[in-house]
Amino acid sequence: MVRIFKELNGSFNSGIYDLEKNRYQHWNPSPLPLWKSSLSATFSKESALFMVRSPLVERTYNYLRSTHCPDETFWTTIAGNPHILQMPGGFNASLWKEKLIGAWDKSHPNANVTLDAKRRSYGLYEPETYYIARYQIWNNYNFRKLKNRCLGKFTAESCAFGVDDLPTLANRPELIGHKFYTKFQPAAFFCLYEHVRQRALSGNTDFNVSAYGELPGPKLLSGTSHVHKAVRRKETTSRTMKFVVLSSVLWAVAFSACDSGWSFFPKTNSCYRHFNEQKSFNNAQTSCRALNASLASVGDINENNFIRTIATMGGDAGTWGVMPWLGGYTESPNETPIASLEWKWNDGSAFGFTNWCPGDPNSSHEKCIHMVVDQCPMCGSYFKLGCWNNLECHNIVPYICKKPNVAA
Repeated sequence: MVRIFKELNGSFNSGIYDLEKNRYQHWNPSPLPLWKSSLSATFSKESALFMVRSPLVERTYNYLRSTHCPDETFWTTIAGNPHILQMPGGFNASLWKEKLIGAWDKSHPNANVTLDAKRRSYGLYEPETYYIARYQIWNNYNFRKLKNRCLGKFTAESCAFGVDDLPTLANRPELIGHKFYTKFQPAAFFCLYEHVRQRALSGNTDFNVSAYGELPGPKLLSGTSHVHKAVRRKETTSRTMKFVVLSSVLWAVAFSACDSGWSFFPKTNSCYRHFNEQKSFNNAQTSCRALNASLASVGDINENNFIRTIATMGGDAGTWGVMPWLGGYTESPNETPIASLEWKWNDGSAFGFTNWCPGDPNSSHEKCIHMVVDQCPMCGSYFKLGCWNNLECHNIVPYICKKPNVAA
């Protein structure tokens, strides 16, 4: 993924459509000319910070909040108006539509035209050749005829991918696949997740990312697209831009300014990092404190799964698997009945949500909590992955640190 983002070279990747008139807020003028995009976009960290700090972006966001599907209007509107808003990595949406892509009013998925007519309406670039933020198949007669048709089922007007879609999904260039439903063939999601995970962990250097650098966005950055000169010099020479991918929730990741090596979770507005170095609970907490962090607290199952994913991607499995310290502990005396143990988070968070492994907690002498991230080779199938086990605090295991997002 990092290599892909380096090839994208700071370019803003979003869909470009004419906006339907019914999406306008008729009683107030728009701060910017409006464009329809898609609910997913990729862009650099510099672009994200620019959005956070721009009063014009904020006014546009507030305007769109009361319009239909604002998340499908926001991205190209703020990136595609360089004569008004000089967005790092941005582009001239009018130029793309009229000179590069062609007659989008005829190629829109909802247009009542034949597939051949759609193809004839394109200019230099078809959408499949430039928009790589998200892959989605709409429930539309013309789209059903496409080679990569939906083999799952259509719901809410678009494809919920199933297991028969996996060969296609595994080879698509897009960064997000939309959508999966756990109530419909959940194996499709989990198999694809495992495929991507193994591909990442294997360190496969045969994956060719050069095609991403040939997309029109990266190429236009050195020519016709509008970018701050200073930003352009940085993007086209260092090629070390940091990217974020946003889907569905406006602003979630745009407010992230986590340090390098840390992962952002929007729901908690916090940054997380897994450390493989094995330490006791107290020493791990000391190490986190030195980074202005704390051993991780967990507020709900979503945060729990996020932490498990980070540790899975960064952990080295030893005899006991990947089982990092969390920030949970108890100071209850050893003679305290297990059911009466009072657990706390060392960052002061309320200890409400729990995700204990079967039979845990099982000893009042084991006063610190760690997570079972990967299957313990010597434990059989006793543990469910992502569950918590209590352990004596002097044991040395990896650990997860958590700290507030510095952009908050």
